[in-house]
Amino acid sequence: MPPCRAIASRGLALVGAFRRAMADDDEVVAIWSFGDWESWAEFERTDAAASWRRGCGPLIVGRERILLADAPLSPLRLGRQPDESDRRPLNDCRATDC
Repeated sequence: MPPCRAIASRGLALVGAFRRAMADDDEVVAIWSFGDWESWAEFERTDAAASWRRGCGPLIVGRERILLADAPLSPLRLGRQPDESDRRPLNDCRATDC
């Protein structure tokens, strides 16, 4: 099974893969999306990407993982670009959800 399809079968979707500017074309930033927290936890617990990294051999000399959480009006959460009508007045927002 191709690596991206194998990873997708574990609940991930590739959101974007980008070359880092001014890095001698030797770095990439890959952003993955998990459908839910349980899928992310299982992926981390089993180190599901290990076989993919081994398959890349010497191409990967280091990696860094950063967990990003989507905002309430994130297109990944809504499944579309937010409309102006989706906005809430600031006085309706709590510090943790706006």
